Amino acid sequence: NKSLERLDIKYLDLYLVHFPSFVFSKIKKHMRVMEQLLKEGKIRYIGVSNFSVEQFKEAEGLLKNSEIVANQLRANIKNQKHIHYSLPYYREEGVILTSYSPLGHRGYTNLSGELRSKLDQIAESHDATIQQIALAWLINHENVIAIPKSFRVKHIEENAAAAEIKLSEIEIKGIYNK
Repeated sequence: NKSLERLDIKYLDLYLVHFPSFVFSKIKKHMRVMEQLLKEGKIRYIGVSNFSVEQFKEAEGLLKNSEIVANQLRANIKNQKHIHYSLPYYREEGVILTSYSPLGHRGYTNLSGELRSKLDQIAESHDATIQQIALAWLINHENVIAIPKSFRVKHIEENAAAAEIKLSEIEIKGIYNK
């Protein structure tokens, strides 16, 4: 209710339960509250953040009349574990993996080695920046969206342009680092 008042809105489209390590002992209560908020029309969808697949399954199993539609996770080309290990499950279940920090903690300006070389090559072939390729790599995966942080209009425009970049399967797999 405080969030709705603070935002001066009647409902939230998506409400997330964050960081299960702090809340998991109370997950049953949290899921009950989320379903009640949904029933009251205060939220439209239930999501979670930083839940492992196992925690996700347990939390969703506690819901009686609804489902969890998204899990917000740290995923980017330097931190690909969720793309390789969690995404197949979420894709099969129709759940969205929302990538926070999709450009990494400090971006990719000081990236070196084979990954930087691959990004440079792909960026050149698409007339794009390596940041755009990094975002495109994420959102070219089915059931993945990215929420990059930016304060500059130029960067916001560049980030939006990444959605227009269609990478080939070879390019996508070339960036994989299992």
